[in-house]
Amino acid sequence: MVKKLDLSNVKASGGDGGFTPLPEGAYVVEIVAVVDNEEREYLEVTFDVAEGEYAGYYSDEWGVAHPYAHQIKVSYKEKALGMLKGWLEALTASNPGFDAEAVFSAAADTPALLGMFHGRRFGLAVLMEYADWQGKPLNNPRLDWSNAKRLTAQAVREGTFTWQKRDRRHTPKEQPAQAQSVGDADIPF
Repeated sequence: MVKKLDLSNVKASGGDGGFTPLPEGAYVVEIVAVVDNEEREYLEVTFDVAEGEYAGYYSDEWGVAHPYAHQIKVSYKEKALGMLKGWLEALTASNPGFDAEAVFSAAADTPALLGMFHGRRFGLAVLMEYADWQGKPLNNPRLDWSNAKRLTAQAVREGTFTWQKRDRRHTPKEQPAQAQSVGDADIPF
């Protein structure tokens, strides 16, 4: 049975809810939360776009309810220490007077210190993902934050970085050519 609704104060939309997808690109982001996943040895770093046209992009109700959609995982497993150090150096360079490596090290004894990452900025260059890790095409391409290149905020602002190479997951598939219209006279009905 249809629910009784009062639509008198509801603004009509075209079905997209005013949603503008965030395009692939380079962004200065600001950390809004850091959670340590000790068992799997990584930090879940949730962020929002901090500067430019899309600043505050994930600050709406949907973004708050879906942190995984704007999150990177920063591993501190032995084999990933070089990548961890690179991210910590980008954070330090992006936030004068803040020593990200010292805070991370001290958080081993005092986990609450991870809160000091909140509000810190850094850069991310993100590509659109068109296929999953098995190569299966995605119905709805999405930003691949998990493989975003971690940069200094300054490198994003100045555009002084190189993009990672596109692989099969990050390359759009060509769409089949559409039949060209030749006029109403050729339509058989």
